[in-house]
Formats: sequence, C-alpha cells, structure tokens
Amino acid sequence: MRNKKLQLLVSLMVLWLPLGARVVQTYHVTEPGSLATMMGESWSGIDSLVVTGDINADDVATMRRCVYEGVTTGVNLMDANMPDDALPDSAFIAGFVIDEHGKAHQDYRLQYVTLPRSLRSIGNLAFAYSGLRAIELPLSLTAIGSRAFYACRMLGGEVCVPEGVTSLIGTFAQCERVQRVQVLSPECRLAGAFANMYSLRQVDMAGGVCNITGDNTFYNCRRLAGEVVMPTTMPSIPSGTFMMCSSLRKVTLPERVQMCMPNAFDYSGLEEVVWPSTMSMQGIRQFTFRHCRFKRFVANYWMSNVTQENFGGNYQLEQLAVDKNVRLKGGALARCNKLCEVYCVSDVVPAIYGEGSPFPDKAADAVLYVPRGAKAAYEAAQYWNTFSRIEELDEFPEWVSSNSHYLRGSMQ
Repeated sequence: MRNKKLQLLVSLMVLWLPLGARVVQTYHVTEPGSLATMMGESWSGIDSLVVTGDINADDVATMRRCVYEGVTTGVNLMDANMPDDALPDSAFIAGFVIDEHGKAHQDYRLQYVTLPRSLRSIGNLAFAYSGLRAIELPLSLTAIGSRAFYACRMLGGEVCVPEGVTSLIGTFAQCERVQRVQVLSPECRLAGAFANMYSLRQVDMAGGVCNITGDNTFYNCRRLAGEVVMPTTMPSIPSGTFMMCSSLRKVTLPERVQMCMPNAFDYSGLEEVVWPSTMSMQGIRQFTFRHCRFKRFVANYWMSNVTQENFGGNYQLEQLAVDKNVRLKGGALARCNKLCEVYCVSDVVPAIYGEGSPFPDKAADAVLYVPRGAKAAYEAAQYWNTFSRIEELDEFPEWVSSNSHYLRGSMQ
C-alpha cells in the first residue's frame, strides 16, 4: 500500500510540472564532484533532477546551473549526502532575468526542492530570491543561515521549523505568500525573521513565547493578528519589531522590559497595551507608540514621558489616562482632536515641560477627571486649567486602575 501511495505522489508531482516538462533524470554520484561529468551535454534539457549518493559543493553548483541556465524546475536530494550534512551558502540563490522591455524580474525557475534526509544546516542565502512554492525542512536540521529563504515570493502555505533550529535571522523575510510559521524550538531567537511577510497570519512558538533579539522581526506583517507573547525576562523590544503590523490589536508587555526601541510599534493597529504589574527600575525607561489606533491609552508610570516623539500620530485617541510621575511635553497631543476625556490618577499635578500646551486646541471641550480633593490644584496649574470641566472621582474606571501602577499600589 505504501508503494502505491508513493507512486501516486510521484505521478501527481509530474502532472504538476508545466506542460512539456516531463524529462526526469536520476544520477547516483559515487565520487563527489563528478556530477557535471556524468551529465555531459544533457544538463540543459533536464526538467526534474534526482541526485543520490555522495555530493559536494561542486555538484550543487552543477545543479544550480541546470536550473538557471537550463530548464530544471525541481531538484530531489532526499537520498543525497553532503560534507558535514551542510547545504552551502547561496546554493540555489536566484538571479534576475530581463524581459523584452528591459525590466528585471526575479528568476522563479526553481519551484521545488526535496532536501536530504540527514541535512543538519542550510547556508546563508541558500534559496534567496528563488521560486520555491513549498518547502519541508528535515527534522535533522539544527541551523538555518541568515536570509536562507529571503524573498522567496512564491513560497506559500505553512512552514514548520524543526526543534533543533535555535536562531532565525531574516530567514523568511519577504516571503509574501506564507500564511503560517510553526517554530518547534522553545529557545529559538528571532531577528528580522518574518519581515515583510504580507500574508502571515499566525506564528506558533513552542511554549507560546517569542524570543525577539533583533530588529524588524515582524516588520510590515500586515495580517498578523491577535497577541504576541514575549519572554518575561526580555529587556527591550527591538526597533521595528511590530512596525506596520496593521492587524495587530493588543500587546502585553513582559515584566522585565524597560524600553521599546524607536519604531517598535509605529503605524501598527494597536488598540490596547497591557502594562505588567512589576518592572525593573534599572536603566532608562522609554516606550514608543506612534501612529497607532488607540481610542484609549494609559500612560503608565513606566512610560515616564508623553511626547510627540513617542506618542505622536494617535489621532483616534478619545480617552487618555496619566499615571503618577508621568510628564507631558508641550505639543504631545496637539492633533488629537477627538480627545474627550483625560484621567489623572494622582493628586500631584503631572508636570508639563517644553513649549506650549500638550493638549489639542479643543481641550476645553474635554473633561478632566482627577482624584477627590485635587480639583483646586489642577485648576491652579498652567495648561490643566484650560479644561472647562474638571470633575473629581472617588474611583477610576477599571481600564485605568488595572493599568496604573499608582492605583494598584505597586509603585517602587
């Protein structure tokens, strides 16, 4: 039964090839580096290539020639053995072709590859820019080089990264059609791994934790939705991590984080930030949420400052809460014309620095809510006294109190 299924699979693969692409050639290499000699002049007419035995980098170069100088669209290396079980750098990297109008296009001739069963590592840029439609990574794999599948724009569906792989650096960046990535290693470090994957909807991490160590990991993943969980020990969120993730709605910040580097969440779809109950007091605290989609936002104690540089462009903002010891810079909310409610949780009036009011011109139409007994202090404070309505509260709304360190009694 198993042989019949295998025959059916092979038949389907052959039918999948373009019309006329029916020349399948098998070579068993016994002396590494001899594939070119074995092929002779036939190399340019092979549509599907199967290579078994012991091969080396010279043989890989020969196969690459068959693809990009010949007509080969598929390479099967399942039963091939390579030195150190490693696929070389740039093994099947694609170039560009020039059309009749003189315009350059990626060379998509390589459409499928079956990797060796025993493969342990894939080199840098190994399949970059190629036309791979799908890829199955062998379970033996322990390392994938930088940008190994970079800009494989035809690669689609789902990719599963084996448990032995502990680092992904630009690996699938610009693979525009991949919809899901599963990473089996609970310790895998990510750096720019999924940038510009426009169709990516889901990333499944072992243990549910993303260990982000480099910039632009999810940059411009427009369909990435839901919430991404990061390690509690993560000290910072690197630059560009979720920038342009327009479908991302919520982030829960890890307990040890001290800053979001520039552009970490800029132009994302964020509507809610959940601040942790505890954070480290060491180092500079800096959090940046520019051009997001907040309708309500808590400027938590750990944020320290609200400025144009870290909060500008949130023009949908309707409700703002300001924690104790948070300062506002002049012009910080200048264009937030939908702002209608401001909650200040401390009886100590938040400091305003820089030039001018931090509030939009329509601040007089908004309501300022302050603790019971603090109204007089706010009425006497510059810029805070521009609110025509200042009301005192005994209790603040849950969305304010649950994200305020001061109200939770967790100030350290």
